[in-house]
Amino acid sequence: MSKKKQPKIQFKIFNIKRVSHFENNFKDFGLNPKDIESGSVEINVKMGVNEKTNKIIFNVDVKFFIDKNKKRVDLFGVGTIHTFEVKNMNNVFLKDENNKFIFPDNFMFTMLNTVVGSTRGILVLSRTNLEYLNIYLPAINIKKLLTSVESIKTKDI
Repeated sequence: MSKKKQPKIQFKIFNIKRVSHFENNFKDFGLNPKDIESGSVEINVKMGVNEKTNKIIFNVDVKFFIDKNKKRVDLFGVGTIHTFEVKNMNNVFLKDENNKFIFPDNFMFTMLNTVVGSTRGILVLSRTNLEYLNIYLPAINIKKLLTSVESIKTKDI
């Protein structure tokens, strides 16, 4: 019996775009620099696949916020779109009974690490408030993030 060799997965970053950014002044909410040190990060990731163009697209929305007096205050955030092109995607990945691609976990970890790292960089470059520049952004657990990624429909890209 001969084992069929698994095709090598080859991909490239096709495009990364910042599509939105906001930055609220914490002082407008009666907050001080000490208040904003205890913030949290919310990250939402949606993923789409365009089979015709061999592209995988991630829409990412990140918000840094704090809870003050039982009220959420969004301080700053960014929205990004990451597009990857996979060489011969139809020949590399299997499909399930619904004709959807089955992506191996290690491939998805690689994709999401790239997405999170570049979004983090875009978020850092987008901040202008000096107090926000001093905030340490928490590490993101890619395993947990992987289970929360939503699938979206994509148009021809």
